[in-house]
Amino acid sequence: MWLLFSKWIVLSIIAGGIAYYSGISISLVEILVGIIAGNVMNLTTNQWIDFLAGAGSIILTFQAGAEIDHDIFIF
Repeated sequence: MWLLFSKWIVLSIIAGGIAYYSGISISLVEILVGIIAGNVMNLTTNQWIDFLAGAGSIILTFQAGAEIDHDIFIF
């Protein structure tokens, strides 16, 4: 369990570095790194990873909605 946890933490640090040096949004890079890690490295998920993924998607959706300029949508 701790080995899997440490792999995901290392991947998130790598994603942060990629996002910093490339200028791409950190959330997009973390999603891409997660997809690659899940398919190429055959990393499995546990119940706590699924919970964190669900919570992260809710927070990401909220943050994206909070950044919308509401004056544009008023007719």
